Amino acid sequence: MRLHVREWGDPAAPDVICLHGATAHGGQFARLAEERLAQRFHVVAPDLRGYGRSPHDPPWTLEQYVDDVLELAPKRARWIGMSFGGRLLLELMARGSSRVDRAVLLEPVLQLPEHVGADMAAWVAEVQSEREVAGELHVYSRDATVAVMGELTRKLPVLMNVPTLLVVADDSYLPSQEWAERLQAVDWVEVAHVPGGHDVLVEAFDATADLIDLFLL
Repeated sequence: MRLHVREWGDPAAPDVICLHGATAHGGQFARLAEERLAQRFHVVAPDLRGYGRSPHDPPWTLEQYVDDVLELAPKRARWIGMSFGGRLLLELMARGSSRVDRAVLLEPVLQLPEHVGADMAAWVAEVQSEREVAGELHVYSRDATVAVMGELTRKLPVLMNVPTLLVVADDSYLPSQEWAERLQAVDWVEVAHVPGGHDVLVEAFDATADLIDLFLL
């Protein structure tokens, strides 16, 4: 499957690959790319399977999502993963950490308890499957998102020794503070806290963008 890709910056510059969250699309990174990253990097943000302008066909498994992304990614790049995209980035690193120079995890969904995943899947199955992302009306696959909620209950892969920035929100609806405490003990993970809720690229854009700017140097 060929994913729809959004790009900013000079294609000859170092690559930054951005993986969006569930119910979003690659345009979630437009402001970050345009205001901060595109002057130094070639920023690539695919619409994942089931989202945005990419095909919505199954399967919607973690393995398939990683396969899709690795097909379009360069041999080595810096990576940013938001929410569901953060979990995908961990899965990708477990598959082949040599592809990842540095990793930024923005409010990643690490591992949901099964009852939480089931509750979120039930909620997704009922809500309207459209929303505005980065000023663009976005119709996404409800079935894909229900499947993703189940996938997020799976056991985390072994963490790879890759320089990693973990950004957590003070008022997230996820147990991000608990996850941050667990990961703070990992030598190669730098943990940073920003104000606001889960969508740090909206609710704490400047603070989050400043952290990413410094980390990706």
